[in-house]
Amino acid sequence: MNIKLYKLALWYIKKCNAKCKNRYKEKFESLKPLTRLTYWGFDKYLLLYGGDAEWQIFDKYDVLDNAIQRLAEYENIGTVEEFKALKKESLCQKEWMIHIWGGAWNSDANPSIEKDYGIQEGYHYFKTEEEIDRFLEIIDKPEYQYQGLIRDIKYGFMTHKRTIFVGTFKYEDKEFVLHYDLGYEYKKDDAIYYFTKGNFSCDCNRSLAIRREYGDDAIPELGCGEDIKLVDYHIEYLD
Repeated sequence: MNIKLYKLALWYIKKCNAKCKNRYKEKFESLKPLTRLTYWGFDKYLLLYGGDAEWQIFDKYDVLDNAIQRLAEYENIGTVEEFKALKKESLCQKEWMIHIWGGAWNSDANPSIEKDYGIQEGYHYFKTEEEIDRFLEIIDKPEYQYQGLIRDIKYGFMTHKRTIFVGTFKYEDKEFVLHYDLGYEYKKDDAIYYFTKGNFSCDCNRSLAIRREYGDDAIPELGCGEDIKLVDYHIEYLD
């Protein structure tokens, strides 16, 4: 009797799954190009498509749940290209990265944070909370902040590499290959968005970038518009 009920249950599940697959076939197809399959909700990571409440009734749910959490960890690190770019030591320990710049490094800055502490404008990495706290204590001093010291702080698995957007742009009958340096620890998705939907999706910024790399005679300085087309692009990582 138990075997018959078990086979009946399997048949019913198969039938329901087939009906569900036909109903949501278009939705399944839309998942293929996604860069992430997980999202944060209810104090843990869940799949973008999935019946977590239904899966919890199975005895081996903990195995599936663990796999989902591990998948989310890798997705948080980044894409395959970004993952390969990570240094081995970075996989073992998260780090802080601070990018600092601004008027505090002008030649007439007085007092000078570079002369006083040897702190240069740019990117600084720290492995411990104590190290970054000591650094913040210095750069947060009013005498340096008033000079226009700007900072950007990130925490996580670091690549220690610069993100370079390499794009082929076409204007009228000319093509230009740009190599735009976005700095250290700039996410691939953010770089793509910047050039496809962000500030650099407009002719005004694209023309300035082309003139900067190819010279003022390469292209006129354009106003806002969509005459400069992005033909192709990829991301590179440099030390």
